[in-house]
Amino acid sequence: MALITEFYQMFKDMITGSYPDYVTKNQMGDEIPVFLYHRIDRKVFEDQLRYLKDNGYQTLNIMQLGDCLVQGKNPSVKDIVMTFDDGLDDLYSVAYPLLRSYQFQAVAFIAPYWIGEEGVINWSQAQEMHQSGVIDFQAHSYTHGRIYISPKIVDFFHPTYHFYHRWQFPLLNNGPAGFEKQLPPLGMPIYQHASSLAGSKKYFGNKAVETFCIDYVKNRGEEKFFKNPFWRSRLKKAVRMILNGMSLDHKYETTKGQTKRIEKEIKQSKKIIEEKLPGKEVIAFSYPYSERSEISNHLLCKSGYRLVFGGIEKDLAFGSLDGSCIYLRRVNGDFVYRLPGSHRSSLLKVYYNKGLRRLLWGHNY
Repeated sequence: MALITEFYQMFKDMITGSYPDYVTKNQMGDEIPVFLYHRIDRKVFEDQLRYLKDNGYQTLNIMQLGDCLVQGKNPSVKDIVMTFDDGLDDLYSVAYPLLRSYQFQAVAFIAPYWIGEEGVINWSQAQEMHQSGVIDFQAHSYTHGRIYISPKIVDFFHPTYHFYHRWQFPLLNNGPAGFEKQLPPLGMPIYQHASSLAGSKKYFGNKAVETFCIDYVKNRGEEKFFKNPFWRSRLKKAVRMILNGMSLDHKYETTKGQTKRIEKEIKQSKKIIEEKLPGKEVIAFSYPYSERSEISNHLLCKSGYRLVFGGIEKDLAFGSLDGSCIYLRRVNGDFVYRLPGSHRSSLLKVYYNKGLRRLLWGHNY
């Protein structure tokens, strides 16, 4: 279902003209191409680098990009930017050596709270890549966290709950001892959630409901309970019954609390990266999940960021601010092959490979 939704959105973006000119036409257009990666397939990525090298493209770091966009320096028609979100371990093991071999550079947006955790680079590796000049580290928020935004229960934690990474599970505590670095109890209700920077106020959950769900599963054999193919409907029915007899007080954060939380995500990321990587100036920010809001836009500009990255959608909210921030959209790395050049791929082929990778991996890059 998720794959169908994604391809519907891709088709919609295509017919509404959301993609840059080089994707839909055989010309560069008036914007510098910016490509987005998460996970790296060694063979696919090296083939993309070879395509770029054979066709004379060159990569920019953040300062060079800023010179073009902020100071008005004319970019070359062969200038592009390669970005990596999350700082996953294959940034160091796969992307870094290949970029160095092909004499390219890239920008890595990282969330300091997770550096050194399983599956993520550590600070020693980050320092090595930073000192090499190959990887330009910038901010991807402090925790990359998601928050609950309403009392609507969308699922329950179960033994086969799929994590792309632990930060996909909504934050409950927002701190170094955060619940999100541990597996929640089986049966824990998962409320409707969104990125911490998406603009919604945080919902704090309900202890009575959570205790009921956890106890309900525990009293029915915990993991054995989930072997029943109808476990989800049984648990939802039980929750509906208990809710009918309860008067719940749904608590949300205040406007002041929301501002403080978002400021921490924005400022801590910049502060820690600059402390850990000597000589580093963090002026760029990448929105986790590309979910953003006017309040986050405003606080980013206020906090000293100058370049802000998202998905392929344009963000008109920046136009209403003081002009100190520039928003840049990005497309998936598959579209490298749509850059004008020898052996350029058709859109059909790009979509086919993108879809195949989505089926095999469960996610894009």
